[in-house]
Amino acid sequence: MKKSGLLTAIMVLSIGTSLLAGCSSQPTTKVVEKAVEVNYDSSPEQILSSYTEEGMNLFKTYYPSQVFREYALKEVGKEASDFELKNLKGDTIKLSSFKGKKVVLEFEKTTSDVSKKSSPAFDKVSKEDKDTIYLTIFPMDTKADIEKYYTDLKLEVNQTAIAGKDNGDKMNLIKSYSLTSVPTLVFVDESGKISYTSIGNFDENTLKGYENVAFGTTKLYDMVRKEQVEVDKNGKVIKTITPTTTDSDKDTAGSTDTTGVSGTSSVTGGSAITVKDKSTDTTNSTPTTPDTTEQNTTK
Repeated sequence: MKKSGLLTAIMVLSIGTSLLAGCSSQPTTKVVEKAVEVNYDSSPEQILSSYTEEGMNLFKTYYPSQVFREYALKEVGKEASDFELKNLKGDTIKLSSFKGKKVVLEFEKTTSDVSKKSSPAFDKVSKEDKDTIYLTIFPMDTKADIEKYYTDLKLEVNQTAIAGKDNGDKMNLIKSYSLTSVPTLVFVDESGKISYTSIGNFDENTLKGYENVAFGTTKLYDMVRKEQVEVDKNGKVIKTITPTTTDSDKDTAGSTDTTGVSGTSSVTGGSAITVKDKSTDTTNSTPTTPDTTEQNTTK
């Protein structure tokens, strides 16, 4: 019996040792697929190369003008800059409080002829669509300016509009959203990220088309490249296994189109953009060539 018990103990000890040895031989790292993180401080060309070929092509389709594409690349996918400002009614509007909802920011200027063309369309769509938050912001104007603006357009004064000048916040808004021209539309989806941008004149159908892209199930900012990385047991990236950019992607990212763009003065006194009026097909719900219309600078 003693021998039998000893043999049993030896066998148990041997099995335990084998199990421990097996555990110690388990790998402490693993290879996983991870979405490329976009570096918004890099150049537009480098940002574009962070996207898949399909993503690159969509950016070029939606923004055939290089200038507007560069603006979109620098903004789409970012968390929308928060602000807390009073509207014409005196209510405090905090952008982050709308997280979980669709938001459209319309940046305008009361002295802009292009703004005057676009505001009626924005006004009509905003009254029809109760599922989306529409905020009109005039960074450079006062309440009196805005009231006269709507009155001259024979529109009901938008009491939810924000007068940046009265809030003492005009430059913060301009810098936060890198504004150079009006009208500028910034679409913020339910996640709080900027999902689409547009610069220039628009009508009702065009605005609705932009919304279809901005708030659809497929997001531009999700079309980033995937890369294989080695991570430790805590998920920390140790090294990248596969490159994020191929030579063909670099070639694709580097192509540009400046059709229709000419220089003018900007809000800060440097060079900015003016895009001449062009015919726009507004029969499609999804824009095929947005941002090729007229604009004014925000100065």
